[in-house]
Amino acid sequence: MISQEDLEKVAVKGIAFTIRSVFVINPSKKIRLTMMYPAPTGRNSTEVLRVTYSLQSGDQKGVVTPIDW
Repeated sequence: MISQEDLEKVAVKGIAFTIRSVFVINPSKKIRLTMMYPAPTGRNSTEVLRVTYSLQSGDQKGVVTPIDW
């Protein structure tokens, strides 16, 4: 994926930076989460796991997880 800002950089400097994306897809092939980070920002694997566990808990136990769960 390329952001609008990056398209402008391509036009001016000829440089494209990608957006770092994370997708969580369930076994039924339904997208449950998308997270997008700018190119210079690393992904947070702890947060991806936290959200994945939260989605699984919600599906299995019918609970809603609070902030910082």
